[in-house]
Amino acid sequence: METWLTRSYGPDTPLLTEMVDLLASAGFTLVELGEQFRDQRRRVYSVDAVFFSDRFISSL
Repeated sequence: METWLTRSYGPDTPLLTEMVDLLASAGFTLVELGEQFRDQRRRVYSVDAVFFSDRFISSL
């Protein structure tokens, strides 16, 4: 999923850390960070994040 490190779309933009907490409560774990998106000053503002269900991880 595409996640944000800044509230680029306003005060309701969910941040990566908030998505990690929300999905953890639903049984998912962050397992990988992917492509980073940067502004003109090379600051990372968004990153792709891969989450797996805890049930799937347990089956590995």
